Amino acid sequence: MDLGYVLPPAFAFVFNVVLLCLVLTKNWKSFLHRVFSIFLINMAIWAMFIFLMRVSPDIQHASTWQIALSTVGHGTGLFFFHFTVVFTNIRPKKWILPAGYLFWIVFAVLGITGFITTGSQLKPYGYAPVMTPLITPYLIYSYTFTILGIINLVKAYRTSSSSVERNRAAYIIIGISCSLLGGITDLLPIMGISIHPLGILGNIVFVLLTTVAILRHRLMDIHVVIRKGVYYLLISMIIAIPYTGSALLFSWVVSQHMSLTWISLVILMFIPAIALQPLWSRAQRRVDRLFYRERYDFLKALEDFSEDTHSITNLEELATSMVKLTTQALYSSNTRLLLRTESQNFITVSSSGSNTTPLTLNNDNPIINWMKANVSLLSSRDMITTTLNQSMTKKEIREIDEAQPELFVPILTKTNELIGIIILGKKLSGKTYSQEEERLISTVASRMAVELENARLYNLERTMRAEQEQENKQKTEFLNSVAHELKTPLTAVMSSSELLNTEISSISPEQMGKLSGNIFRGVSLMNRKISELLDLAEMEKGKIKLNLEPLDITSVLQDISSQFSILFQESDQEFKLVIPDSMPLVLADREKVEEIIMNLLSNANKYSSAGGSITLRSRISDNFVVIEVEDTAERIRDEQKALLFKPYYRGENHTAKPKALGLGLGLSICKTLVELHQGKIWIENKNSRGNIFCFSLPIVNNN
Repeated sequence: MDLGYVLPPAFAFVFNVVLLCLVLTKNWKSFLHRVFSIFLINMAIWAMFIFLMRVSPDIQHASTWQIALSTVGHGTGLFFFHFTVVFTNIRPKKWILPAGYLFWIVFAVLGITGFITTGSQLKPYGYAPVMTPLITPYLIYSYTFTILGIINLVKAYRTSSSSVERNRAAYIIIGISCSLLGGITDLLPIMGISIHPLGILGNIVFVLLTTVAILRHRLMDIHVVIRKGVYYLLISMIIAIPYTGSALLFSWVVSQHMSLTWISLVILMFIPAIALQPLWSRAQRRVDRLFYRERYDFLKALEDFSEDTHSITNLEELATSMVKLTTQALYSSNTRLLLRTESQNFITVSSSGSNTTPLTLNNDNPIINWMKANVSLLSSRDMITTTLNQSMTKKEIREIDEAQPELFVPILTKTNELIGIIILGKKLSGKTYSQEEERLISTVASRMAVELENARLYNLERTMRAEQEQENKQKTEFLNSVAHELKTPLTAVMSSSELLNTEISSISPEQMGKLSGNIFRGVSLMNRKISELLDLAEMEKGKIKLNLEPLDITSVLQDISSQFSILFQESDQEFKLVIPDSMPLVLADREKVEEIIMNLLSNANKYSSAGGSITLRSRISDNFVVIEVEDTAERIRDEQKALLFKPYYRGENHTAKPKALGLGLGLSICKTLVELHQGKIWIENKNSRGNIFCFSLPIVNNN
């Protein structure tokens, strides 16, 4: 018994039963799955009857199974057509399916009564049917419905806008084509043409591809499968010809020179392989360009992108290069690149195409949450099926609709952390992106993630180096300032004390008072500078403590005003104190509050020119008392306001007095002290010139 003749139908029977179980267990409630199950049952019965016929011990037994076979063989085309109707949702005329099932019953009755085939006959390859004239309408009936099913699939392939659905239809079309070719080989021997029947093999390929197309939503692009198959075949043919010639030449050399050593033989074997390497590479490029067409340019551009961007450290340049490449290669109407910011939101950093409206996705946007959870591409169709639209606000939906997205591609780190998104608009052709294109853009996104991480690390290192250099520069300037700030009052103290020491007998009481006053002011100034340094050190260590108590802020303001009045008079500046008649108590440390106010008044004096005006006022705002120091110094720019409260920073005020250099610590200390009081400090501008330094202190809660 020829196993090659007997085993294929047995294998086909088992194979169809296994596929039937898979289809039903996957989703037995699906009408599509149930219709396809009927088709698989028919195919399994057909294979079983063929097996029983082929293992029959004689023609009499074979004839019995041949007649039984004719009762089910014609149903394959009808069940296949019914399956394509459900699969493609292309509705035929109402009478076609009822008429098809009616004729199926008629031919089944004719088959079982022996009007289609009367029995079997022995051929060189095995048993063959003895057919009656009714075999012609029998075959026409079966193949007509098969062709109608193919027409449905071709229509669905051409009209569908979904690359996934087109790909699934292509799988089934290729499968039924294999089945038809196999069926033709089954008929040729009956016509006297000697060929081994391949119908069972064709049907196995058919049911396998169709089952895969039904059970799996995303399949490998059939075009890629065909291209790669032809690619390897042509490459083999191109290389086989010269290599075969080389092998023949090698054999001739061996036959003519039997005395060659084994080393010489090995060298002669490797010479053709080495010599043909350039031919292999050239043939590979030609076949790539032939079969991948526009994809070849994209793959080449992707290769160049990987090489070029490796040396790009500028994030903007990197983003522009990637967006431009993607738009051109995928023929996208528009492309956007969104990157994650420090606030964890995703903003557009680069865009190209017909629609370049900037788009921002907040970190809590449902699209962002979906991509973080699924770590995969998201199409506009997926947004509908996953009900993402229903979980977004009207504003979010409007902004996304304006961007006209078709595909969201995540940019993920090696740890699957979402750092960016590529948003592709619709293709210029109007079609959806194929699975091959999705894989290509995913490759770009993966490469982009690597380059973005490299650029981020480079920029981080550069920023840290710049900050370190700036910090070193500030420390150097700070040490110079400390030396200058301490040397100036120290000089006054030394000169005054030296004069007192040498001329004490001749100095008048009035001069004595001035010299002692100089010494006191110098020592007080040095003490204040040293106190600032000590305060900063304590604050950095987190050891500074407040002595909080109910404080009469009016009394504090009046005391400080009396102390600074002389300073403002000497500087030819007008000073005003504006306090409401009644002010509530604040919870504060008197010494620290005085330090804050005196620091602000001192700065106002330093940076306001002669003839200027300084105002100290207080007011109530909610549960806080707000203290304000208004000056007539040069207006502080908005970008400078935050920097002023950093240690060692000194404002660039061109009208300030030379002695106003300072240590750059005053406002930093003020900010820390205010925040320790649970208050805030800020700068306001009301006029074209002048600034208002404000800070708040909490009112004592009487409850």
